[in-house]
Amino acid sequence: MKQLIKVKLKAKALYLVIFISFIVSVILLLFISSSYYSQVEVLHYDALKQMVSQTNSSINYSLGVKDITDFEKFSSPDLFDESAVGTELKMESWGVFTLSHATSDWRDRSYSKTALLGNYLFDSEKVGLYLADKGKYLSIAGKTKLTGTTYLPALGIRSVYIEGEPYRGDKLFYGREENSNKNLPELNPDKLKIIEQLFTGELGDSIGDLSDLLYGDKVSQSFAEQSILYESRSEIDLINVSITGKLIIHSDSLIYVNKSSQINNCILVAPQIIIDKGFRGSLQVFASDSILIEENVELSYPSVIGVYNPEGNTAFCYVNENAEISGAVFCHAALEAGESTELFLQPGVSINGLVYASGKVHIQGSIYGTLYANTFVLRTKRGYYENHLLNAVVDPETQYRDFLVPGMLEEHNQKAVLAWY
Repeated sequence: MKQLIKVKLKAKALYLVIFISFIVSVILLLFISSSYYSQVEVLHYDALKQMVSQTNSSINYSLGVKDITDFEKFSSPDLFDESAVGTELKMESWGVFTLSHATSDWRDRSYSKTALLGNYLFDSEKVGLYLADKGKYLSIAGKTKLTGTTYLPALGIRSVYIEGEPYRGDKLFYGREENSNKNLPELNPDKLKIIEQLFTGELGDSIGDLSDLLYGDKVSQSFAEQSILYESRSEIDLINVSITGKLIIHSDSLIYVNKSSQINNCILVAPQIIIDKGFRGSLQVFASDSILIEENVELSYPSVIGVYNPEGNTAFCYVNENAEISGAVFCHAALEAGESTELFLQPGVSINGLVYASGKVHIQGSIYGTLYANTFVLRTKRGYYENHLLNAVVDPETQYRDFLVPGMLEEHNQKAVLAWY
């Protein structure tokens, strides 16, 4: 009997040992698994940090690239010497701005960023007016206000009466004076080449169905994807449409933008473009003949209005009363622009950024940035005045120093990130 009890006790002890061993094994397995997955999570976290770091470093690297050869995409997978995480950088033009795409990959994971790059308007000093020296005074009257570094003809500046109205400032200008040259600084030929390619329909990765823009549909394209080009040989009326992102609208005739449309970050290209009064949006607009911006239009940052005639001597841009544009406006013809190129900025017009006109400038509005003008023209009920300003404002001092614009001029060569997409 005692021997049987001992056998049973030994069996129970054996079961207990086996059970305890099993529990210990499970605990050890859980500990090892937890340790393993913790190491995996740490590895994933470290890889993610490295992907983010290298992607950001790639974007920063692109800021130092002066120009893209022929404005084609290029990739640089060997920018960094880390075998675990691979990074690719691509750059391409988006209108007169630059898009920078950076992607880092690790195993089956990926991290990417897309940045729109612009150039500092004020590289070293806040330049206000640059008026080409045509051997004439700059004459000012009324509430005209000029601030910042002002480039003037050798004859200088003077106050006059225009239509019986005297100059009302206590100084002729508020800032530093420099002498201007006979001709304006030239526009960046690479940017002009891009605009010419837009005119000929060379830019655009894929072709879209134009009917998508005619029936009130919504069209959106990510800047991380290929661009979509919509083309027509006839007039395009954008009425009650919503289009956003990497889209190019091209007409061989005219584009009319109705105020009912919602357009953001797209490019419009045509010989003639009309933007309806009251329209609000953000876009780049390029015409080879003329652009009309009607009353109370608001084009938010970063918008570009550009008239460029690459083969003739005429270009016309008319910005009507109380319109507001943030970004850049330029009007230029390749062949002896002078008398045949005209930019009108009507009363109440407000432009933040860069304005460039190689012909006549009719300005009665305000520019909070920099104005490059070949010559001024003022028409009133009583007369016609050359190089006269009445109630015009060119004031870079109230514009923030880090304002970014397209690199239309060679001196605007320092890039920064304008927007993330």
